Amino acid sequence: MSMTDEEILKKLEDSTKDATCQQLESLRSILEHQSGGGGVRYLQPHLLQHYDATVDANTFRQALPLSSYDDYVDHINQMADGLVEHDHPLLSVDPLLCFFYSSGASTMKPKLIPYFDSKLSKAASFIAHQGSNAIHRR
Repeated sequence: MSMTDEEILKKLEDSTKDATCQQLESLRSILEHQSGGGGVRYLQPHLLQHYDATVDANTFRQALPLSSYDDYVDHINQMADGLVEHDHPLLSVDPLLCFFYSSGASTMKPKLIPYFDSKLSKAASFIAHQGSNAIHRR
């Protein structure tokens, strides 16, 4: 069943009205998903005391400082070199599909970005693309 342009735009508008609530829900959903099967190795040193439980958004923000690409680059390079243990994922429990390069605009050097087959990412991309198409049809 496909949605009308008005329904798509209403859904997109509703999902952006309370950005803080949406971000917290997205983070909760990601943390719940990524904690399955022992979780990802990147998070384990930061969340050792919460290892056996799903971590809530507040605990996550307290335990894990803001990060940059440099905090992930060693893991990304290991994945790119094929040094991945599938029973101990590095950055995501979802399958790695491919890598792409960023534009390099911020550092004048492109960054290697992993792309994972994630239901959450697909859902967000889908509504964004549908919304964009609905706007263009107006």
